[in-house]
This record gives sequence, structure tokens and C-alpha cells, in this order.
Amino acid sequence: MHQQQSTTVLTVSEYSEALLAGIQNLLPQLTQRPADFTADDLKTLIRSDHTELFIALHGDSGAQAIGMLTLVTFKTPTGYIARIEDVIVDTASRNKGIGIALMNAAMEHARNLQITKMELTSNGKRVAANSLYRKLGFRMVDTNVFRMSLNAF
Repeated sequence: MHQQQSTTVLTVSEYSEALLAGIQNLLPQLTQRPADFTADDLKTLIRSDHTELFIALHGDSGAQAIGMLTLVTFKTPTGYIARIEDVIVDTASRNKGIGIALMNAAMEHARNLQITKMELTSNGKRVAANSLYRKLGFRMVDTNVFRMSLNAF
């Protein structure tokens, strides 16, 4: 557990309806595509050996989710890699150190796992988020990101 002012960051280990509702409230602030995130999806995420879900709560564990981050870890021939996905802080809670608290929790977890490389992608329009990532030591790399939707048939 990590604390930043009155924010608590937890690694999710148990399912709850309140947690699901909090995530469902945050997801529309991350993407304009409708996110059909179900109880089964959350339970699968929690059970995964390669995924950690970090939730920022205002106050203690009984409070509502005000931010989240997903950390995915995997082994490749060139190292043990962590990928940060789905970072979102509730609009009403931005600029209060919550993004920093989430990122610090994920980075500490990755260090404990002896991760050799951390990656993330961020839309260029997310100026504040990109500034935060740079401040935390992330650097843009000269690479192309290719994406293919497997559901586009």
C-alpha cells in the first residue's frame, strides 16, 4: 500500500462490486469507445499471474476509486518487461499527485520483480500525462507502434 496525501494506492487482490463500479466509472474517462468491463473481466484480471491492477482511493479502502493503472509483466528472450496500460485519474481528482502515486506504486512493484525494462504508450494529446511520464524518467524511443484489431472482420 502506498499513500500520497489522503490517497491510498492498493494492489487489487480481491473482487468487489464497489471496485467494479469504480472501474466502470473511470473507463469512460480513458477512452471514448464503450468499455464493456464485466465482473468476469475483473476477476480474470485479478487472477492473472502477469497483471497487477493498482487502484487509487481517496482516503482508505472503503472509499471510491479515483484512479487506476494496469501493470502487465512478461518474459522475453531479451529481458523481463513491464508494460503500463490504462492509466486514468478521475477528472475531479487530477493535479493532486494521484498519477504520481499510481506510477510510483507500479514502478516499485516492477523493481521488486527485477523487471529490466518498463514501457508505456500515451496519446500525444495527453499533455499532462506525457509530462508526468517524462518527469518520472520515461523517455520517448525511436520506434513505430503497430496495431491491428483482430475483431475487425
